[in-house]
Amino acid sequence: MFKQTVTKLPVHFFIGFIFVHFFFGGCTSEPEYLRWQAAAEEIADAIPEPQIPDRRINLAEFSGQIPDEEGSYDFQNDIQQAIDELAEQGGGTLFFPHTQSKDAWVKQILTYRIRGPIHLRSNIELSFDPSIRLYFEFDPESYMVDSHGGSGTLRRYEGTTIFSFSPLIYAFNEKNISIRFDGGTGAMPVIDGDGMRWQRWAVEQDGKRIEQGLEPSYIAVREINHQDTPLNERYFLDVELDVFRPELIMFFMCENIMIDGVQLVNSPFWMVHPVFSENMIFRNMIFDGQVMNNDAFDPESSRNVLIENIQFNNHDDNLAVKSGRDVEGRNGVNIEGTFLEGMEHFRINENRLGGPTENVVLRNSTFKGHHAIAIGSEMSGGARNIYAYDNHSPIEVETGLYLKSSRQRGGLIEDVYFFNNTFNSVNGIVGLLPNYDGDTTSPHVPTFRNIYVSNVTAQYGKYGVRILGWAEQPIKNISITNATVENVSTAERELMIFNAENVQLENVRLGATVIGKRNISTVDSSATPPRFM
Repeated sequence: MFKQTVTKLPVHFFIGFIFVHFFFGGCTSEPEYLRWQAAAEEIADAIPEPQIPDRRINLAEFSGQIPDEEGSYDFQNDIQQAIDELAEQGGGTLFFPHTQSKDAWVKQILTYRIRGPIHLRSNIELSFDPSIRLYFEFDPESYMVDSHGGSGTLRRYEGTTIFSFSPLIYAFNEKNISIRFDGGTGAMPVIDGDGMRWQRWAVEQDGKRIEQGLEPSYIAVREINHQDTPLNERYFLDVELDVFRPELIMFFMCENIMIDGVQLVNSPFWMVHPVFSENMIFRNMIFDGQVMNNDAFDPESSRNVLIENIQFNNHDDNLAVKSGRDVEGRNGVNIEGTFLEGMEHFRINENRLGGPTENVVLRNSTFKGHHAIAIGSEMSGGARNIYAYDNHSPIEVETGLYLKSSRQRGGLIEDVYFFNNTFNSVNGIVGLLPNYDGDTTSPHVPTFRNIYVSNVTAQYGKYGVRILGWAEQPIKNISITNATVENVSTAERELMIFNAENVQLENVRLGATVIGKRNISTVDSSATPPRFM
């Protein structure tokens, strides 16, 4: 079993105190959520912003080209050369200018067309004028680039680490990186991943695989995971047959990262995907991701993440906490014989790379899309210390807080704090579902425990609260206080509790079901928990 590394932050004192206080009867008139918020703010306050050297390259001057509305010129090579030149000097800012001044009131959107990936380096900032669009043009061959001294780019795809297509914006083992809006009048800078074309390509290419008698790509990558194939054999480099759409932005084994004030649209796959990384700030962003699998944030096997002041509009989950899939998630990937062997890193242990996601704070944001906060389904490495508060969904999402795993995944989810959140229309405000895929025989039963919900409301719900555990591993220690769904449309499914211990409910109203104060424990060893997506 892979050894999970625990972050040694003072916040663990608060978490331990909260658990003891709630379940063993501490005496105070202060609302519990104020202590949860204090612990979250301690995590947030400890994350440093990147420090970028005072050195600057103007991309238009560097390239001798200016952007236009059509994106006539390919800036990819100039951008990479400017980044490398800044890095060799110790770092600095690469500035993407508009042709009009910052305070000009009328601006057309000007496009920097980029055909191929941008690989960031330490101490580098990308800074944008208003009304600028970075357009990463679809061309699979341009993104199958050699890196790390070998073929393909190291990435994690749906919880499995492989070499394949480069994410559009990518950094490996770098620190102090910033992507931000430089200010001024006009539209937010936009990063566009040309994702619709990637989606059509993926569907067509997987169809060709099936015609040739091959299984779809996503099945092939899962098999190397289940077989515990070493990383030095995990190369998927066939542009025609290895259909692994790239992420819009990936930070792999990085630290001290910030994105501030940009809009992300049309991603080929997941949108912002930090992997094995730490100390990251994402704020003041807009997501408009309508391509299949357009999760907004997927922090994976990472720690110390602040996400705030975000407007979500996603085809898939808004925040999706990940930590690896199945065998790799539980044990880590074998890195022997690769350039990772011998590296010092907080997620490398005995030549295995893997581990949990911990210390994630999401606040002051608006949701539209699939699930608002999801943990899983690729969470076999575990997740803990997840905070979501002071958020709002004015239109609809599937579920407010959704924990999803299965007997193939296993994994431990604990210490989740979900409070001061309001929703309009939801499937349910809470869904704790460790039977995500319907597998009833695999031995890796997930563990969900210590989940705290307070001051959460919704106007409309198909369900209310669903807590559906396994008899071998009941869901434990759930607190739900001051929770309301005004109208629940599915009769007798306002409150569904199955194989759970110590579910404490206080001041809960789910449609016609009203609970003043109640503690519920129920285990049925003869039945399988329902599967609700």
